[in-house]
Amino acid sequence: MGVLSAMVGGMAMLFFPVAPLTIKGPAAGLITIAAAAMMEFGGDENAWHIVSTIVVVVALLQIATGLLKLGSFGDFFPHAAVHGMLASIGLIIILKQIPVLLGDDPAFYKGEGPIELFLDIPKFVLHAHWHIVSIEIIGLIILFVWPKVNTWFTKRVPAPLIVLLLAVPLTIIWDFSHTEPDYSLVHIGDFWGSIEVNMSFAAISTFAF
Repeated sequence: MGVLSAMVGGMAMLFFPVAPLTIKGPAAGLITIAAAAMMEFGGDENAWHIVSTIVVVVALLQIATGLLKLGSFGDFFPHAAVHGMLASIGLIIILKQIPVLLGDDPAFYKGEGPIELFLDIPKFVLHAHWHIVSIEIIGLIILFVWPKVNTWFTKRVPAPLIVLLLAVPLTIIWDFSHTEPDYSLVHIGDFWGSIEVNMSFAAISTFAF
């Protein structure tokens, strides 16, 4: 679902290019907030409906603050603290993505911290699946080179969307569903059948909401 959501976000940015940088997937720093919100509302089926509603309300508030030009209030937060937090999250994400990039079995790195992941890089390379690695390398080249090409098309079309448009056909051509282990594949189930409005305003009057 996250992969498809990223594609939707990438395509939406074609029509609403409001910023040079975009986030088209879950931000790691918000995981603890999302998890706490789920637990606050019971952690059951109804809880994620409430949390989904909160996300929509927050989005509307963000749009409102943008229209009211309130972004400058962000300067009240020390930049050093924000940069430090983002840098630390970035390093952790990079280390956690190395075995994923190499197509390694999750059993190799389950439960490992950042330092252990760093020390295990030689092991990850040794057990790499090179079909997966080749797609990752192509993707990384596009991500770094695309912003350097100064044309109308490259300014309008996000590099991650181009990566997806190349990567997905390659996985089909190379028959990943039969040549690669199950843990390397994304199982999305009945995506279109699951699209519906999953919102609940049951807790909107509570302080937690």
